[in-house]
Amino acid sequence: MSFLSAQRPAPWYWTFQLLGWGAVTLLNISFSVAGAPELRNPLILIWLWGGLTSMVLSHGWRHYLRSRRVFAHGHSLPYGRLLLGVVLLAAAQVGVVFCAFLAWPHYPRPNNLAWLPGAAGFWLFMFAGWTVFYGAAMAVRHAKRAEIEKLQLQVQVKDAELRALQSQVNPHFFFNSLNSIRALMYEDVPAAAQVVDRLAEMMRYNLQMGQADTVTLERELGAVRSYLAVEKARFEERMVVVEQIDRSLNGMAVPALAIQTLVENAVKYGVEMRAQGCEIRISAQRQGDHVWIAVANQGVLQSAGSSTQIGLENTSKRLALLFDGKASLSVVQDQGWVVATIRLPEETR
Repeated sequence: MSFLSAQRPAPWYWTFQLLGWGAVTLLNISFSVAGAPELRNPLILIWLWGGLTSMVLSHGWRHYLRSRRVFAHGHSLPYGRLLLGVVLLAAAQVGVVFCAFLAWPHYPRPNNLAWLPGAAGFWLFMFAGWTVFYGAAMAVRHAKRAEIEKLQLQVQVKDAELRALQSQVNPHFFFNSLNSIRALMYEDVPAAAQVVDRLAEMMRYNLQMGQADTVTLERELGAVRSYLAVEKARFEERMVVVEQIDRSLNGMAVPALAIQTLVENAVKYGVEMRAQGCEIRISAQRQGDHVWIAVANQGVLQSAGSSTQIGLENTSKRLALLFDGKASLSVVQDQGWVVATIRLPEETR
């Protein structure tokens, strides 16, 4: 493949090529014509030719640099090869321009080589500057690419963490609900059928939400109500549920299964631990620029290390990952109540 077609350059490359070598061409024309106005036309043509050849040579140099990965990220620069390449480019350009002068039939021939050091120095400086500029552009490009790859990796890691955390949210009420259904079958078949329906709704929701990051508050609360209906069959009058939901928040995005985890916690360490019965309060209210979702139950705060504590810890991590640290989960004990609160930024609506 020709170096003119290999590895298509970015748009900015040709823009700077045209601007840079065009400026060099205009500079050469202005100085040459000012010194020899009678040779204006041939000098203009010669320096236009010189601008074109310098662009072709630098493009070939770019192909060499890319094919050898000279400016690849993390590679040490081969200063010797770079210097040799710049010298060869300058020599080639001097030869090309000199041949153009010789080819013009009416242009006076030089009598000596006094012009050679100046011409060689000029083109050496031009190609060295081009190489430095191109190397700097590649360094910036590599840095941006590395940053993008880093961000992509972070997103992938976050996504993997979210999936792993969600996979650990496993409703622990499943086997207890089967026992409840078995007991109801001998007492109230229609009630047992209703519990089966609610259990099926719960399992369907859990399977569907296993691959979702967020769900609307309304849908999450619907699944919570199905869960509580199943548990109501087990605890009957021992469990009382009170809701205080701001209906304007129904469309708000919340982490899938997050509120369910808090309610499971309230049932496990509230209702199950209190033989005299327990009230569970579920609320969702807007306060300032945040939305507060709370699940409270009568009882005492349990020590860390239980499976439910792990579920709460997972929920806290998911909130941090999904909302970039702008959401939080807190669990406190206050006057005989255990209150778990999710704080979400208002802009998640």
